[in-house]
Amino acid sequence: MTGGAHAKAITLADAVLWDPSGQGCPMKEWVALSATYGKKSPTLAQAAFEYMQSLI
Repeated sequence: MTGGAHAKAITLADAVLWDPSGQGCPMKEWVALSATYGKKSPTLAQAAFEYMQSLI
């Protein structure tokens, strides 16, 4: 996810850049959110999906 959606997601409380390896190498385009943001997740999930489509 990039642009405005990424900027909005990273400012949410508890948001962190996703580090799937757990070794301090986060993926700059991906934001991990707690379940607290479930109501916002459809919009953020759609933005992530569109980003992934743009890479293909």
